[in-house]
Amino acid sequence: MSREGYRQLCAKYHCAIGLRHDTKQLSGRIRTLKQMYGFIKDMHTDSGLDRDDQGWPTASKDWWDTKTKGCPEFKKLKWGPPEYFDLLEHCFHDVAVDGSSAFVPGQEEDEALYEDEAQGYEEEEEELQGTENSPMSSSGHKRASSTSTRSTADSPIKKSKSPMLKVMKQYLHMSARQSAERNLFLKKLGSKQENAEAKLEDAIKKAQQLAKQVGLDESSPEFYAVSHICKDEALMKFFINMETSEGRVAFLRRYCKEKNLD
Repeated sequence: MSREGYRQLCAKYHCAIGLRHDTKQLSGRIRTLKQMYGFIKDMHTDSGLDRDDQGWPTASKDWWDTKTKGCPEFKKLKWGPPEYFDLLEHCFHDVAVDGSSAFVPGQEEDEALYEDEAQGYEEEEEELQGTENSPMSSSGHKRASSTSTRSTADSPIKKSKSPMLKVMKQYLHMSARQSAERNLFLKKLGSKQENAEAKLEDAIKKAQQLAKQVGLDESSPEFYAVSHICKDEALMKFFINMETSEGRVAFLRRYCKEKNLD
């Protein structure tokens, strides 16, 4: 991309996002994304890595620490592909990874790369200027070229037929489905727990009411025993299902005697 192309990219980025970044920042980010795409491709062709249930490569912590040294952003890939992977595929699947963009563990961004890139922009610009000044170039020809460029820029993104992209889309779809199923399970589990707690609370209130109905005072040992039997679901059901007041009182007094609650 020429220097003018980067200037236009900076301007359009600011209009779309509202943030100002210079040419160096944007070119550095593009290079990082290109490296990320190459790193993902290398992961999927590495026969020494295992795969999870969705087919995504898995490796040890030492492997990730070594391979992502100098670029910690790549460590996020251990959990799966980035959300914008389809855009990476569209931008870089036909681009060869050369020495200037290939990711090397421990490599840091430096000014030399930017200087080399800037020199490339200047050479590109000179070539463009030479083309415009040549006898073959005319005002009508330049207008046609401009129109052709606009048409290409405005055309919709073509769907990639890369097998890797299909795998990633399947992975993302399966992950989304599993996440939805997990959320539904947790929601049902939470509802069951709430229902169980509500039933227990109702049963305790029922036991307290029955103890009061047989004439027990809240300060009596027998009434205190009700709190103990409510901790045992079987005893609580037994007490509630008794048919006579006399039987409930006798049951509580015997329980107090056995548990030394007098």
